[in-house]
Amino acid sequence: MNSTAIIYEKLLDYVSLPLIFLSALLGVLNAVPNLYFDGAAELPISFLIPLFAVYYSCKSFKKAAAAGFCALSSNLLYYGFSGSYYSILFTALLGFICVKLFYKLCLWQGFAAAFVSGALFASALGLSYEALYSLVNSAAEYLAGKGALFGAVNTFYELAFSGKLKDLVYTTAYSGAVADINGIKSGVVNILNTRKTAQLLTGRYFVNISLTLGLAAAMFKRLKGSRLSAFICVCALAVIFGEIRLFGLFVMIYNPVVYFVYLLCAFVCYLVPSLLDLRIGLQGGGSLFELIKYGNRWGYFIAVALVTAALMYFAARLVFTRFEFLKGRYLPKYVKSLVASLGGEDNLIRIEGETLFVKNPNLIDILKTDCEIHQNAVSLYRDDLLLIKEYFYGPS
Repeated sequence: MNSTAIIYEKLLDYVSLPLIFLSALLGVLNAVPNLYFDGAAELPISFLIPLFAVYYSCKSFKKAAAAGFCALSSNLLYYGFSGSYYSILFTALLGFICVKLFYKLCLWQGFAAAFVSGALFASALGLSYEALYSLVNSAAEYLAGKGALFGAVNTFYELAFSGKLKDLVYTTAYSGAVADINGIKSGVVNILNTRKTAQLLTGRYFVNISLTLGLAAAMFKRLKGSRLSAFICVCALAVIFGEIRLFGLFVMIYNPVVYFVYLLCAFVCYLVPSLLDLRIGLQGGGSLFELIKYGNRWGYFIAVALVTAALMYFAARLVFTRFEFLKGRYLPKYVKSLVASLGGEDNLIRIEGETLFVKNPNLIDILKTDCEIHQNAVSLYRDDLLLIKEYFYGPS
């Protein structure tokens, strides 16, 4: 198994802890009025994801701090080019690059490589920003009048692009228009300015609430530890505050095919309310608070919510039977046997030099592995130690 495959296998572990912290941060920003400002979420995200990812993989606070600084500097450079910040998806990609660099290099070499890589990354994205801006504008015009398709595309769009590009779509060519005394108003922002409780984007509620809960039911028993904690946090953030970017990132890393199915279900969530003429006012993200405030025709809403949640649940279960990306940690047969003789994966703590440290030495089966035990320190054959290091503590 090559080093890139190993890092992908552990990528969800790398981002789980920062997702917990970021969920708390975004929860506070959404809960406290007037606290949210441009970059309030994007800047901490660009710093924390690479920082925690590198610390998790390298167990070095200095390398983690250096990675966070490089990523944050890259984000600010990108802002200088485009006036916009990295999306969560771009930040996760930059974090992946930092893990690869800092694991293989010493602190200063890793810092130099990460700083240059971040600058090149920001420059490439920044210089292509105008072309991307034009492309998105054209896509927005094409999606005008195609409400369900727009909703599904925008679900991915929030994860993949920055807030400024998202505002472009919302303000120029959304699939709806209303008439007032000043004429026809189009674009979500203009419509909302025309009608404070504009009864549009109802499908957003089903995406944020129904699909999240349906997918949570399908994935809950498949997760444990920090992965489960992170998943609960991003689900709560999506349902309560309508913030689905972290949820989308988690699902995309866990299983890209499930994320694609999630987008198809989002299409259904926008299509069904349109067919049923089910309208609920929406001010921002389609949160639970807005649903309570504007909710009506509760019988129809609950029926559609149950159907869309069930659709997401069974679709995800079907995907899991055919496409499994993260079954846990990939281990060849010999490595599985070695780990079992050492007391299991949960018994391994870290490797320092030529020594493996374990939680409970009494769990080690000395008849199945050649080793020397000194309290919690275990000396293995070098080949066995290198295998443990490769498959559990990063690429060699």
